[in-house]
Amino acid sequence: KNDGKVGIGTSSPSADLETVGSTGIKTGNGSGTGLFFADGSSTKVGSFSNHRFDLITNNTTRASIDTSGNVGIGTASPDEQLHISNSTPAVIRLERNDTTVSSGNTIGNIEFEHQESGGEGLCANFAVKADTGAGAGAFVFETGSAGTLTEKVRFTSAGNVGIGLTDPQTYGGFTVKQQS
Repeated sequence: KNDGKVGIGTSSPSADLETVGSTGIKTGNGSGTGLFFADGSSTKVGSFSNHRFDLITNNTTRASIDTSGNVGIGTASPDEQLHISNSTPAVIRLERNDTTVSSGNTIGNIEFEHQESGGEGLCANFAVKADTGAGAGAFVFETGSAGTLTEKVRFTSAGNVGIGLTDPQTYGGFTVKQQS
């Protein structure tokens, strides 16, 4: 075209580079409009604009990555490295979709690690482990150093709490491991 615009799948590009098809890509005009991904209609499904990357469905921003690398889900202005916002309770789901899970297998965990000189490694972990019974889980706190963790506290699916024990049997109370 005479105006310097390049079109792929279109003879009338509206941006410097525009592709038209089932997953079109469209760049902006250099004034901060950025890069847009479309679903083949006029609906944007993603954009890079104003130095932020957005994922869009139904013309609503669902997730964003800002210039600091912060990720927002449900917000275009994340305040932290991961910021989840919703009008109903925000939920993080960790799912193990293995149908052969047995008692003691880890379902999901949140790990805490540091890279301090001389002390690198995993230093704590919150985990959910399969407990006895279908769909039952125990919440486990593990601590240690240099990646070697041991279980310190367990909340079983029956409501038992064990400190220093992996199989607390006392109902309605705490079971504490005796020092030897």
